Amino acid sequence: MHDIETAMLGCIIPADSYDTLQAIQTATKLYMGPMSAKITTGEKMEISKRMSRIMNSTYMEEDEKLRQLKDQIEDYNQELRTNHIRDRDVQNIQPQSIGLFQEAMWYIKHVAIVLLSMFIAVPSLMLFAPVAMICQNLSLKEKSRALAASSVKYKAFDVVASYKIMVAIVIVPIYNLLLSIILVKMVPFFSFISLPFVYFVFTPIVQYLAVIASDAFVGNIKRIARRVRIYKKGRRTLREQRNRLVRKLRIAVNEYGPKVLGPDFEEKRILKNEDVENIDATQVSSLASTARSYLGSVKQDLHDFDVDVIPEDLVEIISSVFSTAGHAVRREVSME
Repeated sequence: MHDIETAMLGCIIPADSYDTLQAIQTATKLYMGPMSAKITTGEKMEISKRMSRIMNSTYMEEDEKLRQLKDQIEDYNQELRTNHIRDRDVQNIQPQSIGLFQEAMWYIKHVAIVLLSMFIAVPSLMLFAPVAMICQNLSLKEKSRALAASSVKYKAFDVVASYKIMVAIVIVPIYNLLLSIILVKMVPFFSFISLPFVYFVFTPIVQYLAVIASDAFVGNIKRIARRVRIYKKGRRTLREQRNRLVRKLRIAVNEYGPKVLGPDFEEKRILKNEDVENIDATQVSSLASTARSYLGSVKQDLHDFDVDVIPEDLVEIISSVFSTAGHAVRREVSME
């Protein structure tokens, strides 16, 4: 029992409030970025703990920049909640427009999925609404009791989820039996002898298809709604806000990590600077290649019109300027 308790305590992220806990979780995701897919769950938990130590350190009270960073992360979380957007949606925003045709195809694809799944999903949702209502009402009552009896629970989502499962385990088989009996009575080619087949084979298969259709129906409606809200809010504004937080957060980790976590911070850190660099050498060189490609096409267009006003080496010169500007951006970011 002691080992279990120790293991559970190892998964706890200390925070003085729920908003602070959410800020720590968001800061961890912002810091890891795409690298979160390349590290283990244990390493993610360790990064969260270290981020918590920085957020809960005395430097948070002493340093105005660190306090402002925490406030900005909390404001970012609040903005996501207000607009019903996830951080993952903002992270996946394309830095540039993907084009009207691609955008239209995205909407056509997801609207088509909604329309096709609607014919199965809507009747299924209506059919199983009684089960959902019973599970929801009973779990909310259990949630109220759990919150009243606990001094550490804030929303008791774990209680709601576990109680819904417990209630569904009891109610769903009974409800399926009722549906099977009604189906046998209403469908001519089903007889009472076929009730076991309907109950154990036919009904589960239909329910499985209903779950898939309902998931596609609801999920794609949410995706479309989130995409519309992102465009309404301003895709560039959200992405730039997130990128600013990422840069400031990584600078803060490099500055306060050794102070809070010890002088061996660099040796023990899970993600190195090169792993989480916001503007790496590949991105910088891509600026030059993009400039070279674009100016080359302009040069070709001018030649097509017998306009030869661009010197041969101008493309290389401007490409070099783009590359130098990229390195300057990196230096400016590191000095903020």
